[in-house]
Amino acid sequence: MTSSNGSVYAPAVVPGEVHTALLNAGVIPEPYFQFNELALKWVALDNWTFSRKFSAPATAPNASTFLQFDGLDTIASVRVNGELVGTSVNSFARWEVDLPAGLLKDGVDTNTISVAFTCAQCAGQDAAAKYPVPLREFRANRCV
Repeated sequence: MTSSNGSVYAPAVVPGEVHTALLNAGVIPEPYFQFNELALKWVALDNWTFSRKFSAPATAPNASTFLQFDGLDTIASVRVNGELVGTSVNSFARWEVDLPAGLLKDGVDTNTISVAFTCAQCAGQDAAAKYPVPLREFRANRCV
């Protein structure tokens, strides 16, 4: 798992989430201790990408291969071998996508999947800014 600019890295477990991965890697202190939550606001306001290599067996030319996620929180883009295969904007929905034929490569660890999560709060503020009525918010919650 990496931050948007690649400056923060931590091994992650899936299913899982960013704070737990950072805590387990010793990157951040316990978020719920004293006022650590306020000092760790940057974690929630960054974009994070989970990625890994994987193996795929050879498939017949017309075989269908699909990915299934039982929840991507909240705004996410999924790429397989660098190709965008889908996006999610709802963390409470099961998400499935058929992979294009020929996308997967045969062999051990020859494929890469990455799921890039966009800060939902920042995306919400960007969407709200497009409307003529301003979004009421606390100054401390701003992304910029």
